[in-house]
Amino acid sequence: MSGRDGRTMASFAATGFGMAALCIADERGYGKATDITSRARNTLGFPYQQMPNVHGFYYFVDLNAGLRWAKCE
Repeated sequence: MSGRDGRTMASFAATGFGMAALCIADERGYGKATDITSRARNTLGFPYQQMPNVHGFYYFVDLNAGLRWAKCE
C-alpha cells in the first residue's frame, strides 16, 4: 500500500482539527513560526475568499475543484 487515498470528498469541519494542530505545532516549536503562520493563512484564506457556502456554512468539499460536494450535508 502506498498510503495514497484516491477519495476526493472531504468534510470542511475537519479543517478545525488541522488548525488546532498548527497552533500546537507552533507552541511546541515543531516548525518555523513563519511557515506555520503561512499555512494557517492559506488554509483559512481559501474558504474565506473562494469557497462557496450557504449562509456561512461550509459543507463537504470536492478536494480537486474546491466546490461543494454534490449538494449534500
